[in-house]
Amino acid sequence: MAGSSKEVLARSFKKRLQDLDCPYVDGVDESWISELLFHPGEARIRLLQWLFSRFDGKLAEMLENQYVLSETQMDSRLQCLLQIASVMGLCKADDIDLIRGAASSSKQSAFWDQLLDILCIADAADNPQKRGLASPGIVSESMTLDEQFDHDCQYINTLAAQRDLKDTFSTKLHLLPPDLLRLIENNLKEQGLEGHRPQPPERSKLDEVISKLDKDLAASEAQLGALQKQYDYPRSDQKAVAKVTQTLKLVLSELAQLVTSFSYCFESEMRQWCNKTPPQLTDLGPAVKRVHSLLQQFSVLLDGLKGIQTSYIGVCSSGQHSKNATETKRVDKLVSVSQAALESFQECVSIMNESLQRCGEEWDASTTLGATFLR
Repeated sequence: MAGSSKEVLARSFKKRLQDLDCPYVDGVDESWISELLFHPGEARIRLLQWLFSRFDGKLAEMLENQYVLSETQMDSRLQCLLQIASVMGLCKADDIDLIRGAASSSKQSAFWDQLLDILCIADAADNPQKRGLASPGIVSESMTLDEQFDHDCQYINTLAAQRDLKDTFSTKLHLLPPDLLRLIENNLKEQGLEGHRPQPPERSKLDEVISKLDKDLAASEAQLGALQKQYDYPRSDQKAVAKVTQTLKLVLSELAQLVTSFSYCFESEMRQWCNKTPPQLTDLGPAVKRVHSLLQQFSVLLDGLKGIQTSYIGVCSSGQHSKNATETKRVDKLVSVSQAALESFQECVSIMNESLQRCGEEWDASTTLGATFLR
């Protein structure tokens, strides 16, 4: 079984080397290919030098194409090949056994497979007539390898700029979009089957849904056709569309940065205050408001009495009018009215104190409002 798999690999490697016009595989069989690729030797080093030079002509300047007997120079060639292979991502920087041909067969098979794939893809991109690997998603015939590389880099940058980049590397695969998943979960909750896997729908229900969707689609197409006949939509300007797209991309990126900044600020400075228990409110609000209004009325009354007292003292000190019985009665009347207002206020305060005591509040006799005002 192992021998047959090795023959299949050798046949695949030989075909790809022939597609690359490799001069080392002309008129040889698969067994010689296996000997060439999986065993150490000068022929293996020559093949690696030719493949790397085939990938990039500048690499040929780094490699020595002549056979040498010096062991030191042999090691330097292996180190140079190792450096090129590690830069291309084919092996680690210290994997000299893989370049020499002393590594395991599986590791060498993976190395040769990746190297030949890279060269075949590059060759197919430079020569669109060669359709060996020119399949969709790998190399496009309408652009060169450099353009394809730029497009791929732009695609990777777009993926990296997304907010939920971690979902790209998630080990869980969701076959349905999030809105349909939420709809299925809600249906399971309504049926009391939360946590269970959804059962496949019946064929009759699917047929009904398909027929309904078919009718809706036909109606939508009819509406779209009517709108297209009724209105003449101008063609969009590509420059304007590109400008608006770039503007929206910039605005959305700034918005994403603001959201990220707010999230960081909330987590680091605000969440600790949001987690505190809220204060427990009592029923003293109306009582305190009533006391405050009574205090304001009493303050106004005291200000009025103070004004009357000031006026009376001024009248008495000026000596312009003599104090007679009528004025004495007027002053006595004002004093009696003030005394009655004070007694009424004290009665209101005592009623409020009794109400607070009934509510369960503990009031000290020395700090009651009535005692305060009496002082």
